[in-house]
Formats: sequence, structure tokens, C-alpha cells
Amino acid sequence: MEKIKISVAQFEDKSGDKAYNLSVIDSLSQKAALQGSQAIAFHECALTGYYFARRLSKDQMLDLAEYIPEGDSIKKLVAIAARYGITLAIQNHHDIALHHEAMKWLIEEVNLPNVRAAFDCWSPTLEGLTSEEIKQAIYTMKPYIVHTTTADYKELPRFKYELTHSNYVPAISQMRAVPIGEGFLDYKTFINTLKEIGYQGYIAYEMCEVLEGGGSVENLDRCAKTFIEYIKQFK
Repeated sequence: MEKIKISVAQFEDKSGDKAYNLSVIDSLSQKAALQGSQAIAFHECALTGYYFARRLSKDQMLDLAEYIPEGDSIKKLVAIAARYGITLAIQNHHDIALHHEAMKWLIEEVNLPNVRAAFDCWSPTLEGLTSEEIKQAIYTMKPYIVHTTTADYKELPRFKYELTHSNYVPAISQMRAVPIGEGFLDYKTFINTLKEIGYQGYIAYEMCEVLEGGGSVENLDRCAKTFIEYIKQFK
């Protein structure tokens, strides 16, 4: 497998100021390219900011939103990636292209060689796809997958008390992060299928959710080592 260098970038974004955030993304992308990186990962919502959106009205959210793929910010991100020889990977974690068919449509609609997919097992699993359907989704996305992120979860059922009937009604389940291999995601099928299609990209391990065992350095280290041991079975 060809080795590539990946940079990770984190900066203090300005809420709602896409022009400023794009300028920082441009600067850090240039720095990463000069250091020999072929890929750079920015934090979630680096373009718009994150928590401030909870306080926006529907009209304010619509003002912030852009059409895809013809939105101005999308074009600028694609141009930045092309300028520095970096691939722009779209993760299947958002409403617009969550399903693999929608993701395939989006990438083909953008139709640029440096825009590809970061395709994870998490989303199709929560969509309700079976292991065989997830396998077929990977084959559908075969020409576009350049990265995947793993994280495992267990489902905690939740209920809400309904006073009128003195009973409980189902509520949306809570997902709790657990060490990989201890949850309900079928990574054996997912990763073996990546091998079948000749996938040559990287597999990352993510610990961004409330993790069983807590957030101590010791527990994070234990979970990371568990992932390293787990992934060895796919060599």
C-alpha cells in the first residue's frame, strides 16, 4: 500500500463567518501541502462554526445554507483542494448525502477528480441497511471511497412515561460508544468488503462520543489499543 501523509487541522473558527473560515482553511491547507501532506482533516463545521447554529431561526439557517454543488463555499473548497493537490472527502454523516445513492449522485454532480467520499459503516447501519445491503453500498461507492472512520456503539433503549395511560411509550434510543468489536456495527463485513474492492485508503478510529469507561487518558489509550488489535485480523 502506498504511504500518504495526512495533516490534522484545528482552529478557532468564527461563527457564521464563512469568508474568514475559508481564508484560514486556505492558509492551513497550503501549510500542509508544503509539508508534504496529500490530505488534511479539519474539525466538524469548520466552514460555518458549530454551536451558534442552535440559536438561529429557520430564516437565519436558510441564509447560511448553500446549494450543493453550485454553492460558493463548495466551489472555493474544491478550488483550495485542487490548488494544493489535496483531496476533498465528503463524509456520509449529513442529511444531503447520507444514503450511498445520494452520496454517489452528489460526487458525480460535482464531477471533479479531487472530490471523493469518506464512507463510514455508521450511517448505513443506522439507516437500517442489512450487512448484505451495506456490502452492496460499498460496491456502489467503490470508485469514490478514499477514507473511512470507524467507531462502535451499543444501543440503549429509552422510554417516556405517558401519564394518561399509566404506561411507557418508546423514545429515540441513546447510542453509547464502546470499544470496537463490542457494539452492533458489522465491521467484519464492512472492512472485508473494502478489501474485496481493493481499497487502498486509510481506516481511522474515532472517539468523539460519550465513551464507555469515561474520558480518562487511560481509557482512551485502552480503547485505541483495542482498535489496533482488532484491525490486525484483516491483514
